[in-house]
Amino acid sequence: LSVALGCTGYLNSEPAEAPTEESPETTSKTELSAEATKNVGRYMNLVLEDPQNQFAFDQVYEIYESEKKTWKLLEFFQSAAKLDRKNGNLQILLGLMYVRFRDYYKAAEHFQKALVLQPQSYYARLMQGRVFLKRSDSVKAAEYLADAVNAASSIGEQVEALFLLGDALMLEKRGDEAKKAWTRIEEL
Repeated sequence: LSVALGCTGYLNSEPAEAPTEESPETTSKTELSAEATKNVGRYMNLVLEDPQNQFAFDQVYEIYESEKKTWKLLEFFQSAAKLDRKNGNLQILLGLMYVRFRDYYKAAEHFQKALVLQPQSYYARLMQGRVFLKRSDSVKAAEYLADAVNAASSIGEQVEALFLLGDALMLEKRGDEAKKAWTRIEEL
Protein backbone atom coordinates (compact mmCIF):
# COMPACT_ATOMS: atom_id res chain seq x y z
CA LEU A 1 0.00 0.00 0.00
CA SER A 2 2.87 2.37 0.60
CA VAL A 3 3.85 1.84 -3.04
CA ALA A 4 0.32 2.75 -4.04
CA LEU A 5 0.37 5.88 -1.90
CA GLY A 6 3.65 6.96 -3.43
CA CYS A 7 2.35 6.76 -6.99
CA THR A 8 0.96 10.26 -6.90
CA GLY A 9 1.78 13.54 -5.24
CA TYR A 10 -1.72 14.76 -4.49
CA LEU A 11 -2.31 12.36 -1.61
CA ASN A 12 0.62 13.41 0.56
CA SER A 13 -0.31 14.02 4.17
CA GLU A 14 1.40 17.39 3.85
CA PRO A 15 -0.92 20.03 2.42
CA ALA A 16 -0.03 21.43 -0.98
CA GLU A 17 1.43 24.91 -1.11
CA ALA A 18 -1.17 27.60 -0.77
CA PRO A 19 -1.42 29.95 -3.76
CA THR A 20 0.62 33.11 -3.47
CA GLU A 21 0.05 36.53 -4.95
CA GLU A 22 2.62 35.67 -7.63
CA SER A 23 0.51 32.63 -8.46
CA PRO A 24 -3.13 33.74 -8.79
CA GLU A 25 -4.38 30.22 -9.51
CA THR A 26 -6.49 28.81 -6.72
CA THR A 27 -5.80 25.20 -7.74
CA SER A 28 -4.68 23.44 -10.86
CA LYS A 29 -7.16 21.46 -12.88
CA THR A 30 -5.75 18.17 -11.63
CA GLU A 31 -4.76 18.73 -8.01
CA LEU A 32 -6.84 19.07 -4.91
CA SER A 33 -6.78 22.28 -2.90
CA ALA A 34 -4.44 22.44 0.09
CA GLU A 35 -7.32 22.01 2.52
CA ALA A 36 -8.75 19.05 0.63
CA THR A 37 -5.31 17.40 0.44
CA LYS A 38 -4.92 17.75 4.20
CA ASN A 39 -8.38 16.32 4.85
CA VAL A 40 -8.08 13.41 2.42
CA GLY A 41 -4.84 12.36 4.09
CA ARG A 42 -6.76 11.72 7.31
CA TYR A 43 -8.90 9.02 5.72
CA MET A 44 -6.99 7.56 2.78
CA ASN A 45 -4.82 5.13 4.77
CA LEU A 46 -7.94 3.81 6.53
CA VAL A 47 -9.64 3.26 3.17
CA LEU A 48 -6.62 1.52 1.64
CA GLU A 49 -6.24 -0.82 4.62
CA ASP A 50 -9.94 -1.55 5.02
CA PRO A 51 -12.25 -0.72 2.12
CA GLN A 52 -15.10 -1.93 4.31
CA ASN A 53 -14.70 1.28 6.34
CA GLN A 54 -17.61 2.99 4.63
CA PHE A 55 -17.29 6.16 6.70
CA ALA A 56 -13.67 6.71 5.61
CA PHE A 57 -14.49 5.91 1.96
CA ASP A 58 -17.41 8.35 2.05
CA GLN A 59 -15.17 11.08 3.48
CA VAL A 60 -12.53 10.59 0.78
CA TYR A 61 -15.12 10.44 -1.99
CA GLU A 62 -16.95 13.54 -0.73
CA ILE A 63 -13.72 15.55 -0.59
CA TYR A 64 -12.99 14.73 -4.23
CA GLU A 65 -16.62 15.26 -5.20
CA SER A 66 -16.69 18.69 -3.54
CA GLU A 67 -13.87 19.74 -5.85
CA LYS A 68 -15.44 18.00 -8.84
CA LYS A 69 -12.48 15.63 -9.13
CA THR A 70 -13.91 12.17 -8.51
CA TRP A 71 -12.24 11.12 -11.77
CA LYS A 72 -8.89 11.90 -10.09
CA LEU A 73 -9.71 9.54 -7.23
CA LEU A 74 -10.64 6.85 -9.74
CA GLU A 75 -7.32 7.44 -11.55
CA PHE A 76 -5.46 7.07 -8.26
CA PHE A 77 -7.08 3.72 -7.47
CA GLN A 78 -6.49 2.54 -11.05
CA SER A 79 -2.80 3.48 -10.89
CA ALA A 80 -2.40 1.87 -7.49
CA ALA A 81 -4.08 -1.32 -8.74
CA LYS A 82 -1.69 -1.46 -11.70
CA LEU A 83 1.28 -1.14 -9.35
CA ASP A 84 -0.06 -3.69 -6.88
CA ARG A 85 -1.92 -6.23 -9.00
CA LYS A 86 -2.36 -8.68 -6.11
CA ASN A 87 -4.14 -6.24 -3.82
CA GLY A 88 -7.80 -7.22 -3.54
CA ASN A 89 -8.59 -4.13 -1.47
CA LEU A 90 -7.77 -1.90 -4.42
CA GLN A 91 -10.15 -3.91 -6.60
CA ILE A 92 -12.87 -3.46 -3.98
CA LEU A 93 -12.20 0.29 -3.95
CA LEU A 94 -12.46 0.41 -7.74
CA GLY A 95 -15.74 -1.48 -7.47
CA LEU A 96 -17.00 1.05 -4.93
CA MET A 97 -16.05 3.90 -7.24
CA TYR A 98 -18.00 2.38 -10.11
CA VAL A 99 -20.98 1.83 -7.79
CA ARG A 100 -20.87 5.57 -7.08
CA PHE A 101 -20.77 6.22 -10.83
CA ARG A 102 -23.70 3.77 -11.23
CA ASP A 103 -21.68 1.63 -13.63
CA TYR A 104 -22.72 -1.69 -12.13
CA TYR A 105 -21.11 -3.80 -14.85
CA LYS A 106 -17.65 -2.35 -14.19
CA ALA A 107 -18.29 -2.55 -10.44
CA ALA A 108 -19.10 -6.27 -10.75
CA GLU A 109 -15.92 -6.78 -12.77
CA HIS A 110 -13.78 -5.30 -9.99
CA PHE A 111 -15.57 -7.12 -7.17
CA GLN A 112 -14.98 -10.35 -9.11
CA LYS A 113 -11.27 -9.52 -9.41
CA ALA A 114 -11.23 -8.90 -5.65
CA LEU A 115 -12.78 -12.33 -5.08
CA VAL A 116 -10.08 -13.96 -7.22
CA LEU A 117 -7.44 -12.25 -5.07
CA GLN A 118 -9.32 -12.68 -1.77
CA PRO A 119 -11.56 -15.74 -2.16
CA GLN A 120 -12.83 -15.52 1.43
CA SER A 121 -13.73 -11.82 1.30
CA TYR A 122 -17.09 -11.21 2.92
CA TYR A 123 -17.22 -7.62 1.71
CA ALA A 124 -16.45 -8.40 -1.94
CA ARG A 125 -19.24 -11.02 -1.90
CA LEU A 126 -21.66 -8.64 -0.20
CA MET A 127 -20.95 -5.84 -2.65
CA GLN A 128 -21.14 -8.22 -5.61
CA GLY A 129 -24.57 -9.29 -4.35
CA ARG A 130 -25.66 -5.66 -4.05
CA VAL A 131 -24.43 -4.91 -7.57
CA PHE A 132 -26.41 -7.82 -8.99
CA LEU A 133 -29.49 -6.56 -7.14
CA LYS A 134 -28.96 -3.16 -8.81
CA ARG A 135 -28.61 -4.94 -12.15
CA SER A 136 -31.92 -6.73 -11.47
CA ASP A 137 -30.21 -10.13 -11.48
CA SER A 138 -31.66 -11.49 -8.26
CA VAL A 139 -30.52 -15.06 -9.00
CA LYS A 140 -26.83 -14.09 -8.98
CA ALA A 141 -27.46 -11.64 -6.15
CA ALA A 142 -28.89 -14.42 -3.99
CA GLU A 143 -25.90 -16.64 -4.79
CA TYR A 144 -23.33 -14.01 -3.75
CA LEU A 145 -25.33 -12.93 -0.71
CA ALA A 146 -25.68 -16.52 0.52
CA ASP A 147 -21.90 -16.84 0.15
CA ALA A 148 -21.50 -13.56 2.07
CA VAL A 149 -23.58 -14.97 4.93
CA ASN A 150 -21.23 -17.94 5.11
CA ALA A 151 -18.11 -15.76 4.89
CA ALA A 152 -19.33 -13.29 7.55
CA SER A 153 -17.10 -13.02 10.61
CA SER A 154 -19.51 -11.13 12.86
CA ILE A 155 -23.18 -11.06 13.71
CA GLY A 156 -23.46 -7.59 12.15
CA GLU A 157 -22.09 -8.89 8.86
CA GLN A 158 -24.46 -11.87 8.96
CA VAL A 159 -27.43 -9.59 9.60
CA GLU A 160 -26.52 -7.30 6.71
CA ALA A 161 -26.07 -10.20 4.27
CA LEU A 162 -29.20 -12.04 5.45
CA PHE A 163 -31.34 -8.94 5.09
CA LEU A 164 -30.21 -8.42 1.49
CA LEU A 165 -30.47 -12.14 0.78
CA GLY A 166 -34.12 -12.01 1.88
CA ASP A 167 -34.70 -9.13 -0.53
CA ALA A 168 -33.07 -11.04 -3.41
CA LEU A 169 -35.12 -14.15 -2.66
CA MET A 170 -38.35 -12.13 -2.57
CA LEU A 171 -37.54 -10.74 -6.00
CA GLU A 172 -37.14 -14.33 -7.17
CA LYS A 173 -40.62 -15.07 -5.80
CA ARG A 174 -39.07 -17.42 -3.24
CA GLY A 175 -40.97 -15.99 -0.29
CA ASP A 176 -40.56 -18.98 2.04
CA GLU A 177 -36.77 -18.89 1.65
CA ALA A 178 -36.77 -15.12 2.14
CA LYS A 179 -38.72 -15.52 5.38
CA LYS A 180 -36.16 -18.12 6.53
CA ALA A 181 -33.33 -15.66 5.87
CA TRP A 182 -35.09 -12.92 7.81
CA THR A 183 -35.99 -15.36 10.63
CA ARG A 184 -32.30 -16.22 10.96
CA ILE A 185 -31.69 -12.54 11.69
CA GLU A 186 -34.07 -12.72 14.66
CA GLU A 187 -32.28 -15.84 15.90
CA LEU A 188 -28.84 -14.20 15.94
